[in-house]
Amino acid sequence: MSAPLALLALFAAATDGFTWDLPPKVVSDVMIAGEIEAGGVPVRMRKLTVKLPAGDVGEHFLRSFQRQGLFVPPGMPYDRVLTGVRPRDFRTFTVLIQQIDAKHVAVILGEARPLEAKGPGTSSDPLFPGASHAFETRFESGRTVTYRARATPSELSSFYTEVLPKAGFARNESGSWRSPSQELSILSAADPAVPGMASVVLMWRLIPAGEK
Repeated sequence: MSAPLALLALFAAATDGFTWDLPPKVVSDVMIAGEIEAGGVPVRMRKLTVKLPAGDVGEHFLRSFQRQGLFVPPGMPYDRVLTGVRPRDFRTFTVLIQQIDAKHVAVILGEARPLEAKGPGTSSDPLFPGASHAFETRFESGRTVTYRARATPSELSSFYTEVLPKAGFARNESGSWRSPSQELSILSAADPAVPGMASVVLMWRLIPAGEK
């Protein structure tokens, strides 16, 4: 097997059950060698060139994410950026799309494992008391904050039910929290390896002007 093909095979295996379902008309497919760290978080990246409109590429990955059970925040501009979170381990899968010319787009595929961060991060967000390993990722339409805390699901729910209304948020029908300028979706899961420990992801979306 050639070196580029070997790298792509390793990338596919590293996703551990998730498959990067590529769109048609891929002109080039290049693995960015090695594992990158962003704020101490392990990240793998891959670059495509695709002969399709940006919207078609984004819709392809959106459907793939949904089919594979990833959580995708509503309202993401998927013709430019798309992020999905796998609830069982909070790995994030991100697609960045940029127009190259009238017929081609560049696509960056990234996989990050925030729970494997090598150092604690910082955050000004409403985190459960005693939170650790907070890590923030920013993108065009919002950001995500991942952290760990010693708490039960009911304690986390009670905490956010108390603090978010004080910050101007109201719960909507989908279960997320919304203010005039932002929408917040919260995911949490117990850590099976550490009794009493929970992993939490806060997914913030900026609300475009005029959206109701």
